[in-house]
Amino acid sequence: MITFKNLVNAFSDITTNHYQLQKFLSGELSEIDPEKLDQTQFPMMFLQPNIATVDVRTMTYSVDIFILTLIQDDGTGIDDSYSETLLILKDVIAEFRQIMSSSSFFANTSVDARRNDKNQYIIQFPISCDPFTERFSNLLTGWSATISIQVNNENDLCNAPISTS
Repeated sequence: MITFKNLVNAFSDITTNHYQLQKFLSGELSEIDPEKLDQTQFPMMFLQPNIATVDVRTMTYSVDIFILTLIQDDGTGIDDSYSETLLILKDVIAEFRQIMSSSSFFANTSVDARRNDKNQYIIQFPISCDPFTERFSNLLTGWSATISIQVNNENDLCNAPISTS
């Protein structure tokens, strides 16, 4: 079964293997303090948990993905930043869409035994991507998307840590 931690690790691995992404963080977006980050840590991927839906044989994790970069206070470079971060977000989506192909890094990794569970990740389409700009001391700019990923779910009491005596 794919846990939420496995999913977080998968997004972290995508960040590690993507040539443009410099950092991965997860949690609540409001917790990001751009004052503590420098320009070398951008663009970054941020994962924020959303809802999870449990069904009889599947579980669907919904996560908000943010591809973030910094621009100057005067807005210089915002169009380039939007363009670059959207392309990176599309790469992240493509990784899950092509997870079974040999071009996916999942096909060649054993981290978290993903060679055995790579066929359990099913991304739900279509995905809407939203541009954003947040004002901090700099402008945190990029794109976000809510992504729903369906995984197998062994939803029965045989796997529950419950005493039968």
